[in-house]
Amino acid sequence: MKSPDRSLFSSVITGVRWVGLGIFAQVGLRVAVLAVMARLVAPRDFGLVAIAFIFTSFAERLGQVGVGAAFVQRAEVDEGDLKTAFILSLLSGVCIATALCAIAPIASLMFQEPELGAIIMVLSIGFVMDSLGVVSDGMLQRELRFREIVKAETVSFVFGLVLVGVALGMAGLGVWALVGGNLAMRGSKAALLLLGRPLSLKGRYSHARAKRLLTIGIGFSLGKVLNFLSLQGDNFVVGRLLGAEALGMYTRAYQAMTLPAMYVGQAFERVLFPALSQKQDDIPTLRRGLLTTLEVSALVALPVSVGMYFLSEEIVLVLFGEVWRPIIPVLRVLSCGVFFRAAYKCSDVLVRSKGDVYAYAGRQAVYTSVIVIGSLAGAWFDGLLGVGYAVVGGVIVNYVLMTRLAGKLAEVSTADLIRCHMPGVWVAVWIGGGLAWIVPVLRAWGLAPWETLSVAVIGSFVIGGISWLASGPLASRSCVGGFLIGMLRQRRSAA
Repeated sequence: MKSPDRSLFSSVITGVRWVGLGIFAQVGLRVAVLAVMARLVAPRDFGLVAIAFIFTSFAERLGQVGVGAAFVQRAEVDEGDLKTAFILSLLSGVCIATALCAIAPIASLMFQEPELGAIIMVLSIGFVMDSLGVVSDGMLQRELRFREIVKAETVSFVFGLVLVGVALGMAGLGVWALVGGNLAMRGSKAALLLLGRPLSLKGRYSHARAKRLLTIGIGFSLGKVLNFLSLQGDNFVVGRLLGAEALGMYTRAYQAMTLPAMYVGQAFERVLFPALSQKQDDIPTLRRGLLTTLEVSALVALPVSVGMYFLSEEIVLVLFGEVWRPIIPVLRVLSCGVFFRAAYKCSDVLVRSKGDVYAYAGRQAVYTSVIVIGSLAGAWFDGLLGVGYAVVGGVIVNYVLMTRLAGKLAEVSTADLIRCHMPGVWVAVWIGGGLAWIVPVLRAWGLAPWETLSVAVIGSFVIGGISWLASGPLASRSCVGGFLIGMLRQRRSAA
């Protein structure tokens, strides 16, 4: 019979595998959609939607009042909690949609964009759709049934952004292709979550249950709102000071940077938050989880950061086309923040699983201040490039603050935190050295951007693999190396 710890470990590994497969599929599809839509939709239309997302993303963090996260974080739930959470979620979805419709005309006047109000009003429908699937999503997470979650997310992504969005873009609907694809994705996801985890609403709603959920949920929401302000503060500054077209340019560079960072962090966040919430008082498990996820993030995101720095020109030209060439220097600056953008999620998950949501919120307030003030200064002195420098600086500050807090909660020493980064640093240095020589040679040969990108990526994988295997004691002492060596020994003994 499996021990509880072993069963939890197996469930986490299975969950990471499924989430990883889903992320791999979605990254490929998102890159393809980005490439297609960049050729079907004008930069100004992307900018309009980016401005609308400033308001809708804020509402998303605030609208569910943290019900979903609080529901997952609770040690035990019953049918009464299910019904209470569902009603709270639905009510908040309706209220936030109504509030968005009310402020839409104000937003349109603020940015002097006549279409903006209508875009925000239509996007607000998505919040009612989302609210229907919040509790089903939470239950699937609690049960570590990530296969069903990944299927719902991937199918809804294909239906919404690939089929509906691209079809509307080909029909020449411009900004409404982006809006329609977003709504189709959100509605289909909610429906699939409900099918994957039907809800029994036989329990009784009670104010006491609602108060318990809201006490922790408001803390989650406060942290999310502050995190949102940090993530959207630069967009607000660019859109307000530099205009919609500049924002359309900036958001493409930012999205290219965040694709690897977002999905590496998301894999850990989706799986580890419910798993570590079940073990929130087990310090050795928390310590092992933090060090392992930080090491994996460094091994993946540091080499990606180096690769994006040297290949920014090829990435922009292959993904977006020649018209987007002005964002190449912006992407080169933003690439320096890939690791920090990915790795802070590891600490974020641990802090939230411990329920220390107000300490988390305090650090998000500092992060927000650095981003907004830095973006204002950067936009004033050096336009989009200055904003890029400010964002990278803010992401580094947030990473340091969150990692120190997580290390304190998991009783991890500073030396151990530094040590777990070393395998990734080693691999990134070797890849950087290789690309510094390979990329200029490939460009001098006159290869097409996609050819240069393909050869450089393949070369990076080869260099990275060889450098890690050749690192000897460094690899064997690492969490990942120890895990792989243990698996090999187990297979040999079984043979």
